[in-house]
Amino acid sequence: MSDIYNSLLHYKNILENTSLSAGKEIMNYHNNLSCIDTKNDNSPVTQADKVAEEIILNELYKLDTKLPIIAEEDSYKNGFPEFEGNSFWCIDALDGTKEFIKSGKNFTVNIALIIEKIPVLGIIYAPALKTLYTGIKYKNTNFAQVMDSNKNIKNNIKARKPPREGIIVLNSLHHPNKELLNNFLCNKKVAKVIPMSSSLKFCLIAEGKADVYPRFGPTNEWDTAAGQTILNAAGGNVKTFNGKELCYNKRNQNFINDNFVASSGEV
Repeated sequence: MSDIYNSLLHYKNILENTSLSAGKEIMNYHNNLSCIDTKNDNSPVTQADKVAEEIILNELYKLDTKLPIIAEEDSYKNGFPEFEGNSFWCIDALDGTKEFIKSGKNFTVNIALIIEKIPVLGIIYAPALKTLYTGIKYKNTNFAQVMDSNKNIKNNIKARKPPREGIIVLNSLHHPNKELLNNFLCNKKVAKVIPMSSSLKFCLIAEGKADVYPRFGPTNEWDTAAGQTILNAAGGNVKTFNGKELCYNKRNQNFINDNFVASSGEV
């Protein structure tokens, strides 16, 4: 195995535990929100977002990979860091803040590593569900797993072929676009459409529990990087509506993604 792949395994093992620590801290604020602020884009941010991000940043500093870090809350506060090259860490310490504020369960911790614009390592932890997803997709080597919060039960996951009875479609809970969604699905056999928050949508497709997630509105790179890695590693893909793989370090777009379709690859 290459030195890079061995490094990815090393980072994976450490950052799985980091995501669990961040998730544990997040749960300390669940149902106990004392302060909710509003960012410049009118999206909410809580103390849980900030504390969880600090835990992840501190661990990445300890790893000393010499790679820059794009983290959601730090970027809103201090702007995007200047750096050369196309490799960096991409962090969303609490994805699904609105769901978290409503005391729901579909919120996640997201850690991803981008190498040359491609996501190669992804970790997603859903603390309220006590479920941890990880994936590595590097050259011809890939694997995706789901495990419990104690890392005792580990199962490899794989995206499924579309079932005969129809596909399960995941849609953004807070940013739906019914007209565009209906147009997208008009020639497809659909069994169910499920609105859902956070990067869990990528994980459910990777796990073979759903088939496609079309996104018609803006997302940031930290919203998708970890989920795309896991889905890619499970045999699926994330492509723009032009058919190109979703790539990263779009500085000229302020790290905002184009509209995309995440799928099992056969939808």
